[in-house]
Amino acid sequence: MLRTSHSSIRVHAGHALVEVIVTVLSVTFLLGLAVLGVGCGSGDGPRKTQCINNQHNIGIALIRFEMEKGRYPGWTNSQNPQGGLGGTETGWVFPLLPYLDRQDLYSYYGAAGKQAGATPTEYLKILICPSDKDALKKTGTHGNYVVNTGLLGDVPSEREAAAGVFTRQYRASDDDLVMMPSSRSITDGLATTILFSENIDAGDWTSADEGCVGIAWEEKAEPSKGARIGESAGAGKCEYPRPSSHHTAGGAVVTFCDGHTQFIDKNIAYSVYQEMMTSQGKLFGQ
Repeated sequence: MLRTSHSSIRVHAGHALVEVIVTVLSVTFLLGLAVLGVGCGSGDGPRKTQCINNQHNIGIALIRFEMEKGRYPGWTNSQNPQGGLGGTETGWVFPLLPYLDRQDLYSYYGAAGKQAGATPTEYLKILICPSDKDALKKTGTHGNYVVNTGLLGDVPSEREAAAGVFTRQYRASDDDLVMMPSSRSITDGLATTILFSENIDAGDWTSADEGCVGIAWEEKAEPSKGARIGESAGAGKCEYPRPSSHHTAGGAVVTFCDGHTQFIDKNIAYSVYQEMMTSQGKLFGQ
């Protein structure tokens, strides 16, 4: 029996969708540039502008996906399911490819493609923040951007979905429980819930490893080493799934579920970060 938990699928008129996207494009991009220009310091120059532009475009793609599908993609999905089941596990970027103007890759490696299920090898410039010079030296499928997966390693449940925004949506059998959060399930507010972020320790965008494609938070007052925003730890090997960057002011740029992009200082209280990560904070006593 197929088991799926999600909010009601919404149907939007074409004009309404266009109006929303145009509004988000104009308002969040200008606001994001202004905020990042103040928060990141002057040393980044054009690199910080390109970084926020990348996040802005990815954010728009995620918003469009959610509006059309009635759910967010999973941090893990099936790349080439047969009857909705099985296939190669892949991260959140693959189902988003058509919304990033890469329908060619989606079709080529997807269920009906010539290389169905094979791991893509293409370099996607939009997934690299120019301020991360180490990432610029890498080739292939390395990326800088990761999505809010809540509590690392949580099993599919209402609590797991409430802890973040993205869930594991790979289904091996009809009996697998899959949570499918949507914008309607975010009761803490779209403008205060992190959608995705940059992380200098992120992995390949083709990865199905939560630590490589996501950011997480810990359910304790004093987090482990490397868990705080911008903490200098790790070597780009998916060891520390938290927002981080090489921007001159420290901290990281994050994009919220309403589409606006903002620089978050590395010195903010960890309790504030916890509240920005949860989509239904009441379940965690917030």
